[in-house]
Amino acid sequence: MRVDKKYRIAAFVGPAGVVLLTFIPLFFWVAIIPLADRSATLSGGILNVGRIAGIIGMVLFALTLILSARFACLEKWFGGLDHMYRTHHRMGAVSFLFLLVHPLAVVTSYIPTSLKYATSFLIPSDDWALNFGLLALTGMIVLIVLAVFADSFTFLPYQVLKRGHSFFGIFFFFAFLHTILISSDVSRNFYLKGYFIVLTSAAIASYAYRTIGGKVLVKRYAYQVCEVRNPADRITEIRMIPYGKSFTYKPGQFVFVYFEGKSVSKEIHPFSLSSTPYERELAITIKALGDYTTRIRDISPGTVAKIEGPYGQFSFLNTSITRQIWIAGGIGITPFLSMARTLPYLEEGVYKVDLYYCAKTEEELVYVKELEHIMKLYPSFRVFSFCSTTSGYLTINDIVRQSEGIADKEVFLCGPHAMMRNLRKQLIFVGVPKHLIHSEVFQLL
Repeated sequence: MRVDKKYRIAAFVGPAGVVLLTFIPLFFWVAIIPLADRSATLSGGILNVGRIAGIIGMVLFALTLILSARFACLEKWFGGLDHMYRTHHRMGAVSFLFLLVHPLAVVTSYIPTSLKYATSFLIPSDDWALNFGLLALTGMIVLIVLAVFADSFTFLPYQVLKRGHSFFGIFFFFAFLHTILISSDVSRNFYLKGYFIVLTSAAIASYAYRTIGGKVLVKRYAYQVCEVRNPADRITEIRMIPYGKSFTYKPGQFVFVYFEGKSVSKEIHPFSLSSTPYERELAITIKALGDYTTRIRDISPGTVAKIEGPYGQFSFLNTSITRQIWIAGGIGITPFLSMARTLPYLEEGVYKVDLYYCAKTEEELVYVKELEHIMKLYPSFRVFSFCSTTSGYLTINDIVRQSEGIADKEVFLCGPHAMMRNLRKQLIFVGVPKHLIHSEVFQLL
């Protein structure tokens, strides 16, 4: 089986698994009482819509927590950690909507019978099974509001807003207690109850692994900063050497890093590796885009770095197609630096690569001279520079003209979201199959 085909097939396993795990409890639920019997009346139909929403919401909530643990063994089944995290974000939003529909549908179903009884489901009482559900829902609403409207809460420190995300696991546990303790199909049916106990145990264990025991249980490698370079005004390259055991990686992958020095906070952030696996030193290249990345340049040699990874499937080595097009926008050049620096170590001519390096100005094309030097070492590698202020934005016509067509070529994209979205549409429009277009889009939770 071709390497790229193997990765494409693997990337479908994760989403398919999510769908399967979501619908398994629905089969159990329908087996208890036929769906037709449950919907004999309008109120009964609305009530069971709420029950279905509760089941789906809880399953997706559990799977969201599992994915948030960043298990390296799972990322390949989603096509890389960046894609797994995007799935995680979408699942989180969908699970919240289902969990919101659950109480609203239940309350609505009882309104024709008794408005007072219906509204009692939304008021705390001496029924702790009900209270746990209300607490879970209220907590989720507060956390989502804080996340969505974070820019409006300027009086709260960034760390407070960021750490608020970790409380989702606590509110999930309250939601689980509500599901198991309240009189329902789940609490009364052995198979449904067992399914939720197993899935919830996995979710809570994943939450504890990453949130509570992260500093102890998560494997990290100790490195020491040996050099800090500033190739441009807002660009910092940090080179590190391992204290002991190092790790292997593919060019194009990324890691999570936190530094133990006083120059920056001990936040953990994802950074693409810009070094090559053939050298002992590890390098990350960072652009100052915020408070943390601006202070990165103040890190001094000797600082200890703790590194988790590597992650990601964004590597030219993961495909059997050797004619490739790389498109980098701004600091999106970082993973391509690692790839380009690797080429001279390989047999000349095996890979034929055209790199399109895009930036606003020539001054921002920080690594163009080094890339041109690599062209001399590996003649099958070509670099084309584009400055939007002088030559306009890169288009598919430019790529077709310079690369003499794009048929049967693998395309790798990394840069600003708008740029990648636009070029991806253009590539698909001219007939490039979606499975031959790879993009690196990463957002830390």
